[in-house]
Amino acid sequence: MAVRKKGATASREIAIYLRLSSADGTEAESNSIGNQRSYLHQWAAREGWQIVAEFLDDGHTGTDFERPGFRALMAALQEKRITTFATTDLSRLGRNYLEVGLLQEKTFPALGVRYIAVNDGYDSARAGTGSIDPSLFKNLMNDIYARDCSNKVLRAKRTLQRQGKYLGSAPYGYKLDPADKYHLVSDPDTAPVVQRIYALFLTGETRTHIAHLLMQEQVPCPARAKGMTGRRFTGEWTPTTIKRILTLPTYYGAVTQHTREMVSYKVHKARFLDSTDWIVVEGTHEGLVTKADFLQAQKLLENRSYTAPDAQAHRLTGLVYCADCGGKLFAHKVGGHFYLTCYTYSRRPGQHLCTSHAIREDWLEAQICDQLRALADGSVDLPIYAQERLRQMAKGSNTAQAERDRLTAQLNKTKKTRLSAYKDLTGGLLTREEFSDITSDLRKEEDQLTQRLQALADAPSPAADAESLCEEMQKLLQFTTLNKVQLQQFIKRITVDADRHVTIQFAFQEPHSKDQSSK
Repeated sequence: MAVRKKGATASREIAIYLRLSSADGTEAESNSIGNQRSYLHQWAAREGWQIVAEFLDDGHTGTDFERPGFRALMAALQEKRITTFATTDLSRLGRNYLEVGLLQEKTFPALGVRYIAVNDGYDSARAGTGSIDPSLFKNLMNDIYARDCSNKVLRAKRTLQRQGKYLGSAPYGYKLDPADKYHLVSDPDTAPVVQRIYALFLTGETRTHIAHLLMQEQVPCPARAKGMTGRRFTGEWTPTTIKRILTLPTYYGAVTQHTREMVSYKVHKARFLDSTDWIVVEGTHEGLVTKADFLQAQKLLENRSYTAPDAQAHRLTGLVYCADCGGKLFAHKVGGHFYLTCYTYSRRPGQHLCTSHAIREDWLEAQICDQLRALADGSVDLPIYAQERLRQMAKGSNTAQAERDRLTAQLNKTKKTRLSAYKDLTGGLLTREEFSDITSDLRKEEDQLTQRLQALADAPSPAADAESLCEEMQKLLQFTTLNKVQLQQFIKRITVDADRHVTIQFAFQEPHSKDQSSK
């Protein structure tokens, strides 16, 4: 881009600014960069202007003023290398009413800049000061147009996402299918890393330890694998990165989108959304892990694990609670042993908010193993506990069925309402526009209800009978040493009171108590 030298004679010298956004829709062809350039060159020749510089932004929205071409133009204006520039119309400068107005009314006059929007007949050198500037209304219309375009693009994206079509760059572990840009296929280079992360986590490793392990092995993190740079991208594996991988349903075959959104069509900053607002469509592609492993990972994530500075993982953290204050017990080292101590007490011991409840970690693990082995050896009537567990699972199943019935009834009612709206349209009671608005809202509600019904249908079902459940429990009880995953499957909660009386509540039987006789 050629820009004249500062101080050169420039009475009839002018720069041009060109912009085209991907959201310009049907205007894109007529407003193409080539057409804008040709039109402005013809206009300049006709009016006696000499074009000395060109700035352009191709594919940048008019509501964002951090465009590289626009920033280069502003730098040239501030350095007085350019004093006059033109666009085909005001919308090429921008579609944010307030920002464009600020430029016209304050920034350009302060810099002594002359701005011309050819098709709109706007020339700042001839703009009136005693009456309302017509360009204000034009800018307002451009702003409204930008909002309308943004809403249309957003609706189109949401429609595709609800159909299970993937939009954007592929998540770590996947790549876009060459035969279908909306479909994900596994990436042979990064998919094994995702599978290894799940395998490590499901065997009891903490997120922090997994991140350290991957860093030591110099495995490229997701940002580095995609070639991302900048202050936001450290190029390191972090526990947060590991958690994102462990919590994204995409990895078991359910495409997950709308995990974050822009603040508004004017503020181009993304904010993360709660998982209840995600768009999740099941069975869209091949998963890298099974759904059972994914659900087990979610269960493990509910209980935070602690890794000591010496990298020793503590399997019972997140499972042991104080019987008096309800707080969790965490592990700390005293002498040559680790003790589980009440967090409420340890946080402010001088205030006597609770007592220490200190109990040897290895002793408690031994008690748990002894009781589980008693189950495995048949010392306890496992079929009775299986029957009780099945009864509890049936209660949950009845609740889920009631929710399915309620959602199905609501879905049928919504469909009937949409049919009634069509009858009102044919009967002349509704205009075409009113009918379109009503059916659009009803279809959105139908989509949401259908997704919720699908989620209930995909939920794990209880075992068919007590015998199969008993066999499943027997398999779980075949162990030599316990890991974090097994503990999560066996143990629901462990409580320790001030007298170090331990209550172990298994996931499949009534609470069983054991006093600590020695440490």
